[in-house]
Amino acid sequence: MKTTILLDNDAVTLVYYPEFGIVHHTFHRGIKDEELQEVLKAGLQVFIENGCHKWLSDDRGNADGLSQEQFEWGEINWIQPMIRAGWKFWALVVPDEISAREDMIPLIESYYERGVRVMVFTDVQRAQDWLKGL
Repeated sequence: MKTTILLDNDAVTLVYYPEFGIVHHTFHRGIKDEELQEVLKAGLQVFIENGCHKWLSDDRGNADGLSQEQFEWGEINWIQPMIRAGWKFWALVVPDEISAREDMIPLIESYYERGVRVMVFTDVQRAQDWLKGL
């Protein structure tokens, strides 16, 4: 699969798979505000420029999760623009202990109501396969 590396550092890797129109980020450790903003802005730009509809988030390396401030920034500066740009499918790769948590259900439902189908995975290859098959 052809891969364009957009960003690669100790915190995050961001790649684009042009054949499938997938933007994919991988967090390698806890993510700082400016690092999160950098990766999401870069991904959003490629998403819009290439008419993408699919995003793959591998958040297993970010054991700390996101802060409330990061969620709020993301809602306004990433999620809303992504939805306006035609975002339809989100593969979310999480650690095993998070995948079965009941509090994932409201998150999935809230995106579904906004037109984004979210699938939660613990294996990145299965997430990629799901997105490639769409």
